Amino acid sequence: MLSAPVDHIAAQVASAKRFGLENDFFDFRPPPIRRPDYDYTHGTKLAAGTDGAWGWGRLAGSLPACRFEDPSLDAPRPCASTIVEIGQLIFTPERDSRKPVPGQRPYAGWLYGTLAARAETRHRLRTMSFTAGIAGPASLGGATHAGFHHLKPHARIPLGWSHQIPNELAGSVGYSDTRLALDLRRPHAVAGHGRIADLVADWGLQLGTVRTSATVGTRARLGWNVSHPWRDAPPGRAAWEIYALSGLRGEWVGRDLFLDGSTFGQSARVDRIPLVGQLEVGAGVRAWRLALEYRLITLGQQYRTGPQSHPYGVISASWLRPARTAAVLAGRNRAPATTRGVAKPAAPAAGQ
Repeated sequence: MLSAPVDHIAAQVASAKRFGLENDFFDFRPPPIRRPDYDYTHGTKLAAGTDGAWGWGRLAGSLPACRFEDPSLDAPRPCASTIVEIGQLIFTPERDSRKPVPGQRPYAGWLYGTLAARAETRHRLRTMSFTAGIAGPASLGGATHAGFHHLKPHARIPLGWSHQIPNELAGSVGYSDTRLALDLRRPHAVAGHGRIADLVADWGLQLGTVRTSATVGTRARLGWNVSHPWRDAPPGRAAWEIYALSGLRGEWVGRDLFLDGSTFGQSARVDRIPLVGQLEVGAGVRAWRLALEYRLITLGQQYRTGPQSHPYGVISASWLRPARTAAVLAGRNRAPATTRGVAKPAAPAAGQ
């Protein structure tokens, strides 16, 4: 969902390339013919980042790029990283019809881009995000929805995209603060290694025409050789890891474009519920630089005439940068974040 940025941007290693698919068909508990196919029904997300203040160097000031920080140590000040994400989200009513049905949420697509500026230490991550995109036919939600239905067994052909939310440019600004509340390691583990459990807590705010909300949540992981939730790998990273996860989240929603309808024009809308809970469980595994994760997310009731809950699955794959060597870390000459993670060469000494 389009929630606080911690969900899919803050809790991510900046140097990773990540591709994710979100779909209610990925709730693998019931047989395919009984899986939900409405509300938040599909999302595609592609994210990549860099160690440094790409696009926000003036705001970063003298923050060093995270490339030159040893992730296993407590740095005296934060370092800068940046994540860019593009994606498409699709929302549909439970009852499909060629005409709007009273009490049913509108058809809606959302095509967007997000820039997330991050200041991170080993124990704290602060993220400022800027999101802009377009809803309506220009988002290509109807075409994507129909295309996936041709691939799914027993899927109905959607009928109601002709009365979707009209074209509208929208955006939001978000802020989140994430803390590493618990970091449990094996006895005698080297600094930065041997993690078997962690717990993060976060809160976030979002303000804009696409969504206005406030969130608070927590997420725990338990496993073997578990990576840091957002920092890069230290030298000597283990070749594999495995973990299970669970999380809780509560959100107050003041506006949701996909429930409240068009900001400036006429469109279908529903009676939104302001307080919404979320539960997630899942598991992840990594072999060398390839990391895979599955999460099953269950949203609470979002509008008065909607279902009591709505589950959907998230399948993501991340390609990680190789663990940095001691030689790279030795070259950390406090390069400012505005160098985008690349240190400037030192000026030659006189007479050279």
